[in-house]
Amino acid sequence: MSKICQKTVWITRTLPSATDSAAAFEAAGFKSVVAPLLTVETIKVKAQLPDKTILIFTSQNGVRAFCEQHECRDFDVVTVGDATAQLARKMGFLRVTSAAGTSDDIAPLIAQTPNSDAIYLHISGQHVRGSVSKDVAALGLRSERRIYYRSQPVSDLPDINLTDIDIAVLFSPLAAKTYAQLMPRGSDIKCLSISPATHDALGAFNDDTALVAQAPTLESLIAAALATG
Repeated sequence: MSKICQKTVWITRTLPSATDSAAAFEAAGFKSVVAPLLTVETIKVKAQLPDKTILIFTSQNGVRAFCEQHECRDFDVVTVGDATAQLARKMGFLRVTSAAGTSDDIAPLIAQTPNSDAIYLHISGQHVRGSVSKDVAALGLRSERRIYYRSQPVSDLPDINLTDIDIAVLFSPLAAKTYAQLMPRGSDIKCLSISPATHDALGAFNDDTALVAQAPTLESLIAAALATG
């Protein structure tokens, strides 16, 4: 993307992913401000992993939280999207398949090559969209959700100059809900959501000026931001 843009985007996602997102927006010509609306805390999981486990990751935070507690990478992995798949490979997993979509696309992907001998473990936070483990279980497969991290909304708006911000980029329904709770009404900032579910969570801020990416990817977010002129 070579278009030069003088607009400033507010990257609201959690660290460290926010840094990579900011770099991608800057490469597209935007200025960026990193100020997360959520913090992430890893939860200690004592349960052992069953034999013949297949891991499902619906976020990069899930990949990181799992890898903090387990050294073994010899698992088949299914991810919600390509960015999460890329991180899983970077962390050492060799057999990774991406649904390249949303959580609703995971069960249909698994249905193409189901493994009835395995148990599918959805590694998640306490807040999830959709019902991944139930959808997989509906295929007649063993499935379970395990919570490995906790996302917490910040209690106050980040200490940034809101008058400098043109677009607030929102990466999850919880972030959008937090934004709606903390932001004063009447702001000129445009909201840009990564998915329809995130868009819907904006509540009163979900107005005619709010934007939603065509696909749940960083590339689509940048394209939507560039389209604002």
